[in-house]
Amino acid sequence: NRWRKFLTLAIHFNMYRALVSCAIVGLICAGLVIAGVLPLFKIEAEVGGEMATSYISIWCTIGSLVALLLCLTLSHDLLLCLGRHGPDVFLDKVCVDQFNDQKKWEGIHALTSYIWHADELVVVLSEMYLDRIWTVFELISFLILKPYGKISVLPVELATFVIVAACCQSFRILGELLNSYFAPVVHAENRTIVWIVGGSFFLLFGSCLMVPMRRWGRVRSQLCKQMETFTFASSSCQHQADREEILTALVTLAIDYKIVGEFATTEEVCRVLETRAKEVIPQSMHDAISFGGLPARSLLIIIMPLIASELDPIAAELSVGIQADQVLFHLLESLLVAFSYPWFLALLGCMTCFPPRKWWFEALILILGGLLMSGYLFAGRVIRNLHHVFQPSAAYLAVMSVLLALELVFFACIFWPACIERLFSKRTPCSQDASQQNSKKPKSKR
Repeated sequence: NRWRKFLTLAIHFNMYRALVSCAIVGLICAGLVIAGVLPLFKIEAEVGGEMATSYISIWCTIGSLVALLLCLTLSHDLLLCLGRHGPDVFLDKVCVDQFNDQKKWEGIHALTSYIWHADELVVVLSEMYLDRIWTVFELISFLILKPYGKISVLPVELATFVIVAACCQSFRILGELLNSYFAPVVHAENRTIVWIVGGSFFLLFGSCLMVPMRRWGRVRSQLCKQMETFTFASSSCQHQADREEILTALVTLAIDYKIVGEFATTEEVCRVLETRAKEVIPQSMHDAISFGGLPARSLLIIIMPLIASELDPIAAELSVGIQADQVLFHLLESLLVAFSYPWFLALLGCMTCFPPRKWWFEALILILGGLLMSGYLFAGRVIRNLHHVFQPSAAYLAVMSVLLALELVFFACIFWPACIERLFSKRTPCSQDASQQNSKKPKSKR
């Protein structure tokens, strides 16, 4: 799982650089296409007994995708070669001595000090996260020490899906190019076969894309169950001595922060912290992951190449001198489709969040998801070509603009719910007391 964890952390730490690079390269390629520096692919087809000519560009799609992948995987190494260092990160597994018992004991009792100095807790989330006493200890300590601290949840199962989804959406325009090339030479009596083959390909593509989403749905279902049934006694720990040291550190932390009385036993502390964890951890996970189970960061990685690929047809239209109003309508239609993609993924995320079932039921879910994906891709293609069907008008422009604005508002409300709540909520005296308590430095044994 190392390569998946690498992709997960690369998305977290290199995301903004990758998004900016993707957008810049896409705009540069669009400018070069409009200026005539990069060539267009000329397509001629017979439509209604007359020859129609169209032009297709692929440079924005290819350039933005390559820039995104390179920046995600290599930008931190490039900056390091240039003398630029990234953020300071504390990794428990490599920063706590795993072989010397005395140093391990000191590291366990110093964990709360490291957490107190941290600005953010990065959770590399897997099905084992809430089942290990080490990780739960760190999460509970952060929630006690930093009640309003930032928690970034990075599902390992989604790393592959995010990259595959970004690549597949970028390749959509390449598929349209191949379709434009081969469709005119297919005889009318064979086009039914072509439709069947194309539909089967879309179904296979959608079903394959559903596999990592279904795996993440099983993990989410398991995590929800773990949140309800978690106890420190049942959590896994490789060495019993480590468990005892962690429980001792938890008792010290709980007493220091007045969560329990000074003479509370270990069992009493565990019961109090387990109750608090079952109240706070689900809410923290909900704030970090949207209702469809997809973090906002993952959606941005998927959307940006999709938006960049929409620059290709627009640049091609501007290059051949198509009227500006037609291009504007095409741009609105493309953005409307691009920002509907997260809604569709959230729907699939809700549909796939349940425990493992029998093999035939799992296969049925994959096929159903593939059918929905195929239908979405077909509907998106229809919407992108509405400006060829309807005569451009001010009313049509107003309707498309309002729909896009509503879509953006709902997008922010659903995938950034915590930010919206903080924007419109006022702090209560209790929250201010908790914030003041946050400034109290925990004791640690060095």
